Amino acid sequence: MNRPTSAAEFADRCREIRSSLDHPAICTDIIVGFPGETEDDFAATCRAAESIGFAKIHIFRFSPRPGTPAADMPDQVTNRLVQQRAAELGELAGRLRTRFFRSLIGRPLQVMVESTLPEVPGHVSGMSEYHVPVVFPGDRCLIGEFASVTAQTAQGGRISAR
Repeated sequence: MNRPTSAAEFADRCREIRSSLDHPAICTDIIVGFPGETEDDFAATCRAAESIGFAKIHIFRFSPRPGTPAADMPDQVTNRLVQQRAAELGELAGRLRTRFFRSLIGRPLQVMVESTLPEVPGHVSGMSEYHVPVVFPGDRCLIGEFASVTAQTAQGGRISAR
């Protein structure tokens, strides 16, 4: 994809970040199905994602855009295969996200409170400094404020805290 950095260099940067910061949430964007992407390339992408342990992966399916160099490149990946690879990577991304959420259990979090939860009376929700959705007991007076909480459980795509 004409990137100036190799996968190994990118992984090295992620290790540097982990050694410099306390429990960083490293996120990435991955394009699946770029022209010329082979099964081996895709497998290497999945191995790298697992090895690095991303907190979140944004998955984009390649689609040719007229007038761009990639639209005319040889070895275009079929739409069916792009969909299949995106689904497979999505499953991996979900497992990694759950692993990251669970790694936060017991840790203090700073949460920007965004809303109340009508489906869970007496609770509010917001985003932590790790860009993780968090739900905890509270009321509407907390909206727009930062709250200090401790992560208790991780399930359903969010953290429950106190």
